[in-house]
Amino acid sequence: FVISWLLNNQISGDNTKRLLQITSARAKRLHPAFGTDPKRLTSLVTDGGSENDCKVVKSYLDDSPLCLVIAQQHVDFPNILIECFFRSLKNNFLYLQNITSKKELIEKLKFYIRQYNNLIPHGAFKGATPREIYMDRWSSSDEKKLEENGQSAADRRREKNKSQTCSNCWNV
Repeated sequence: FVISWLLNNQISGDNTKRLLQITSARAKRLHPAFGTDPKRLTSLVTDGGSENDCKVVKSYLDDSPLCLVIAQQHVDFPNILIECFFRSLKNNFLYLQNITSKKELIEKLKFYIRQYNNLIPHGAFKGATPREIYMDRWSSSDEKKLEENGQSAADRRREKNKSQTCSNCWNV
């Protein structure tokens, strides 16, 4: 689930801090309990870039309910979720667009992120959207219903395909 994002002309710890501030505020609006339990921190998985692993960011995180986890440094896995998101953003959307200005890029990003969060089901979430997972609105019964609907649609397609014949084909 993409809570927030910024488009900047340069990479810096100050920009990362600004994004974290926006993200924390939005997370609090989505989940009023966010940050109220000092024992329950939310992991922020990043790469080891200087914009993430710096004094400005670490200082902000000291007083935040976020815990900095640097992929492949603090944990053995990469920041695969964001890498998958960016691959999808680029290959399935941005590369197909003719973008001529920063303003247009921002509008296209807003559109794609809304689609990604709210409409595009993800196999990793067994058919749920990122919003449904983040907001805890997806259950095993939703998963089962999706599976049943998929099976029913496949059965209907098979029956329709079997019932249609053409003059050039043998009815087998």
